[in-house]
Amino acid sequence: MSSGTSAETGRDGARLGHTARESSLSALDRHRTPLPSGEVLVPEPDAPRTETRWPAHLRPGALRVVRSSAHYDDTIAFYRDAVGLPVVDSFQDSYGEDGTIFGLPGIATHMEIVRSQGIDPSPDRFDQLVFYLADDAGVEAAVGPLLEAGLTPVPAPHPYWVANRGVVFLDPDGRGVVYAPWIYGRQPDPSDRTPPPSAPA
Repeated sequence: MSSGTSAETGRDGARLGHTARESSLSALDRHRTPLPSGEVLVPEPDAPRTETRWPAHLRPGALRVVRSSAHYDDTIAFYRDAVGLPVVDSFQDSYGEDGTIFGLPGIATHMEIVRSQGIDPSPDRFDQLVFYLADDAGVEAAVGPLLEAGLTPVPAPHPYWVANRGVVFLDPDGRGVVYAPWIYGRQPDPSDRTPPPSAPA
């Protein structure tokens, strides 16, 4: 398939067309949870985590996540053109299958999307791809291309993402793409942070 091909419509009629930037940002704001009173967005120190060990017998050189897509062409365009994932490989009629492989962000960890053969999967609300970004500014930058393409974030499917200011879009198959304003494993969840003390009156 041509890497320059883009889909015009996504799930529930979402169009990959252009709309006014201001309207898109307003749509994003409506789906964000405001900061608690007095909280200041500052870089957080690395949070201690329980040490985990990878099993010695399992030594992968790469990791692949595979998904089936009932809306294959629209889904490829969504991840390539709106989300902005790099295409690292694609194939047609390989063992009877069509597919595209996206880097996350490179080849070592990647996501393969395969054209569904007549099966329309029903994704669960926890079927998500989550991007953990440094802060709210990182989220705004990351979702900019989706907003400019006319896509609108949806209400968070779980209270956890509401509490932690996650921004959620749906791909054409109905799977969630979540943009989170902290880096998991390095910073505490925003909902777990202690607001700075109020200044004395």
